[in-house]
Amino acid sequence: MRSGWRANRQHSANRGNMKRSGDFRLNTFAEYSELYCPVCQGPNIHQGRVAVFQRGEDGVKTFQTIVSGEKADVAVVDSSQCANPSSRRQGLRIEFDCENCHSREPNTFIALTISQHKGFTELSWEFG
Repeated sequence: MRSGWRANRQHSANRGNMKRSGDFRLNTFAEYSELYCPVCQGPNIHQGRVAVFQRGEDGVKTFQTIVSGEKADVAVVDSSQCANPSSRRQGLRIEFDCENCHSREPNTFIALTISQHKGFTELSWEFG
């Protein structure tokens, strides 16, 4: 697993270096679907760090929980300084590594994000 949550936070705050996509390649079965890498479309992606962001609507503070391996960190942070995929409410970010493409190189990442916006739940990939 790559280190560097801060690097990913910078990508989220500075969206100029990051790509976003709402296109999902899925292999669907009766009881579940498999996600594919948004960069190379390969099937072998592995979950890594998970971040949960709890924020009241337009709140200046966000409760941030980050789980990585056997470690969990909980903090209250300024909403403008966290990697919450939602600009106004709650969000979830799951980082992945892909066995098949460049996503394992330093300073690159793949993340599935879930955010809430105006009553809708939005799914997207962030990668760069």
